[in-house]
Amino acid sequence: MALPRSLLHRTSSLRVLLALATLVAADDREAAWIAAEKAGGKTGWRAALGSVDVSCTFDARFGIDTKTTTPALVLQTSDGRFAFTGEASVEFAKKPRLCRFAGGAAPDGKPALVLAAVTVKRIFASWPKFLNALVYAAARKLPIYLWVGDAPAPHLGDICKEAKHDDDPHTKIAATAVLLGHPRIPAVFARDLDLVVEGRAVRDPMAATHDALGLHDENRVDVAVPCTAHGGRHRLRATKLYVRDVPDARNFLDLWLDHRCGAERWYHPLRDAAYRAGVEGGCLKSEGARAVANRTLTTKQPALNYLFRRCSAFRFGCGHHFVMPEFHVRAQDEASGASDLERLGLAGLDHGRMFSASWPLVVGGEM
Repeated sequence: MALPRSLLHRTSSLRVLLALATLVAADDREAAWIAAEKAGGKTGWRAALGSVDVSCTFDARFGIDTKTTTPALVLQTSDGRFAFTGEASVEFAKKPRLCRFAGGAAPDGKPALVLAAVTVKRIFASWPKFLNALVYAAARKLPIYLWVGDAPAPHLGDICKEAKHDDDPHTKIAATAVLLGHPRIPAVFARDLDLVVEGRAVRDPMAATHDALGLHDENRVDVAVPCTAHGGRHRLRATKLYVRDVPDARNFLDLWLDHRCGAERWYHPLRDAAYRAGVEGGCLKSEGARAVANRTLTTKQPALNYLFRRCSAFRFGCGHHFVMPEFHVRAQDEASGASDLERLGLAGLDHGRMFSASWPLVVGGEM
């Protein structure tokens, strides 16, 4: 039986109003997120971090395959516009900023990809690899964010000691935790600047043997990191990671950042945070977490996947090809020549164009 035309009209109008109300609510939550990050946190690593500008956007000019232009990065921040073509003032990076690529996709319910660097100079040192990530995200219509600035550690408890690193890898963990507060981003993929995707898989998701989005769409884990097996244990690595926007995953990041360490900055703090989150979720015995916190290494310690496979409160997983397996470390430090441009997915693009909101980066599968 067909519905009356007047009823169909009212139903359609109601759907439009509901959609508009949803958008307005999301805008309000985004504005609240921006204001909260600007105000800074009050405890733990967030208090040490202080104010973060998350309203920032950036434009990029590739500038590699051209003789008339140079690479350029332009950031529109709450403090004004900053343009860089290589060296940058150290003062600029003293205030942490999380900037969205204006020439890429806007947040709309898809996971985001985040990169991080302590300084702008660090970005230019890995420029072709940085561009590789922009192209990869554009091909998948994923929003991509860039964190610039330090992420000071609070060094809570007796596990960690003060340490200083020129390129602190925990910046991307802080960037992930901050970005998960965005109301339109359900999950975050984070990776080191030195990782790349090569070949057709850069610009053609169908050409990838494994694609990052599969991990999110399968909805089996909330936190995932790469790991390799060693004597019955799993040595965790955080060169790349996936985190879903759920309370236990956010708590895991807080535990990690509050208790991160210096010299052994990956293995112990990451593993310790996983155990702590498992204990708080009621899945692991506290004795196991204490053993990890005290750095008691034993071959009798079960593998993490075995421990967490029945932990519905904290869905954690690790594996060698588990998180963004298409990303890997290149043997060469820099791209040079046409063959390298092709492998990184940068060939055939307009390297003299400043990609921005008015001129988005659009890529296809062919190079």
